[in-house]
Amino acid sequence: MAQTPDINRTPAEAALADWFAAGRDERAGEGPVGDMRAEAFDRFRGQGLPHRRVEAYKYTDLRATLRTLPPAAGPATPEAAAAALAAVPVLEGLAPARIAIVNGRFERALSDLDGLDGAVTVRGFSELFAGSDPVLSRLGVLAADVDDPMLALNTALFDGGVVITVAQGATVARPIELLHVIAGDEPATTMPRHAVFVGAGASVRILERHEGTGPVAHTTNAAIELEVAEKASVTWAKLQAAPLEATHVGTLTTVVGAGARIAHLTVTLGARLARSQVFARIDGENVEASFDASTFVRGDQHADNTLVLDHKVPNGVSQERTRTVVDDRAKAVVQGRINVWQHAQKTDARMMSNALLLSEGCEVVNKPELEIYADDVQCAHGATSGQINEEALFYLRSRGIPRRQAERLLIESFLLATIEGLGDAAFADALSARMRAALEAG
Repeated sequence: MAQTPDINRTPAEAALADWFAAGRDERAGEGPVGDMRAEAFDRFRGQGLPHRRVEAYKYTDLRATLRTLPPAAGPATPEAAAAALAAVPVLEGLAPARIAIVNGRFERALSDLDGLDGAVTVRGFSELFAGSDPVLSRLGVLAADVDDPMLALNTALFDGGVVITVAQGATVARPIELLHVIAGDEPATTMPRHAVFVGAGASVRILERHEGTGPVAHTTNAAIELEVAEKASVTWAKLQAAPLEATHVGTLTTVVGAGARIAHLTVTLGARLARSQVFARIDGENVEASFDASTFVRGDQHADNTLVLDHKVPNGVSQERTRTVVDDRAKAVVQGRINVWQHAQKTDARMMSNALLLSEGCEVVNKPELEIYADDVQCAHGATSGQINEEALFYLRSRGIPRRQAERLLIESFLLATIEGLGDAAFADALSARMRAALEAG
């Protein structure tokens, strides 16, 4: 394939090119996977790191932020990996199976897969590459339909991750925790990649966690491909609590089959700059989908939640609810676009973004969009930004609650509404506790 010439590359982009060239043979450089990687890096090279002149990244300029990159994270020693996992906060009331991802790599020996036998198969990419597993032909299929430079970069450079397969008709009683940590005290860059295939009629609950174990300026560019087959049910919660010095980019691409249900929630607390983006496609009729987010940022944090949802077929129902609280000099971006295609009649799609600004120096950008090519639909979007409701505050203070405590109660109830709306009591309790702890610390 002809290479796109490099024009005005930043030090970070030059380092990424060197990373790709140096590790190509080690990352299945031959065959279809190698071809996929080369095509993806050629796409990335043609665009470079996204910047404010790219519409989708107008408010989150990664090229300016990532002028340089920490070196690629190497494998952690068993001792360092175990120490990093032991330092992760416990989520009270939740006893999930654990898939441990340390420095972007699957650590089977440090994972807890009890109770998943026969229903869920978990394999590391190193295992699959060694045997040229047929599942590799499905890798990158969803990502290929998405024009996003950070996703293309992950496809080109991912150096670890897992393939999770949920058997057809299986009901997985134990929730699954996909836990990411970085071991060591030196800044590092990771590019984990996961593929999740949920079989027809199956039911599974997954908690994706990105945790920090110390104040280190790591950079993460993670990607997940999720296939939800017909009549399956998936509850997926993402907790992003990376160190406040870190940079986090996470991408989920998903396709949802007929009669299936997906409930997705992103909780953002950490990272200096964070972007969580979802590209979802409704491919079957009678789908119920929700993509919600709850964000609390302060100081100099920047948080970006971006969603692109395609209703391709009739009779789909979706809702997108985002609650955001910003303080100090923090900035939050909420971008959502729902595309209703010509044949997607009887679609019911609704998007709402609500934000609270707690100080004069903070900022929220709301950018909801609808593109509708069908004529028999019910679609709506809206956005609000404002301060704490003075009437509600007066009501609480008139009953003897001090002002600071009353403000805290109102902020808490505002943020927890989307968490509790996930519809899973165990996940909601655990994530609500983390949100309360963040509010207390903030």
